[in-house]
Amino acid sequence: QAILALPEFKSISREQVEKAFRVSEAGYRHILDTASEGICAMNAEGQLTYTRRRAAEMLGYDAPDTLLGRSTLDFMFEEDRQDPSVLEVWKGGVQNQFDVRLRCLDGTELWVLASTSPILDQAGDFDGALVMFTDVTSRRKAEKALRESEARYRRIVETANEGIWMTDAGWRTEYVNRVMAAMMGYRIEEMVGRSLLDFVFDDDREHVSTGIGPQRQGAREPVELRFRRKGGAEI
Repeated sequence: QAILALPEFKSISREQVEKAFRVSEAGYRHILDTASEGICAMNAEGQLTYTRRRAAEMLGYDAPDTLLGRSTLDFMFEEDRQDPSVLEVWKGGVQNQFDVRLRCLDGTELWVLASTSPILDQAGDFDGALVMFTDVTSRRKAEKALRESEARYRRIVETANEGIWMTDAGWRTEYVNRVMAAMMGYRIEEMVGRSLLDFVFDDDREHVSTGIGPQRQGAREPVELRFRRKGGAEI
């Protein structure tokens, strides 16, 4: 118990203090219950000690209480559990943010952006973590589709019969495929990073710059150009 002496008030009853705490707690509980993010807490062993309704719903469960006492590993896929550092990520002892894949009740995957805040005991040692996570499954699927699309196009480019040469706006070589490098007599790594003008004869530099210039404005017309192969031969 405590007696509070404030200039503005003569006294505050215990009932008033308790009521204020109840109102405050109810307000915070309402915020947690209506948050769009999943919120939970775990102890130092990785067992859930607290969870809100949204967190349970994201994982496909009806009642938050059914998750209490369960290990965070229960909500991970078998192949993800094999990483010995999986719990260490949560136990960092500092605020952290990372993507993690969780296993829903029906076996489907849920990618979340997890934001963790450590809970420390009186000695300052790790005693658990408060975790807030946001569903990023759609973003992860889009990233996966983009990677797969890029891989398909890369296979097409790598197996093309034509030489393909990509430069930046300053003519620096960003990419050549295997065929282009072979046509020039170089290895791919010998061309990447060098200016396209390094591969032309001195007399042709202005002609090449002029010939390819319209491409800067989006032109796609073919242009005949002479380049210098490794060793000095022309192509």
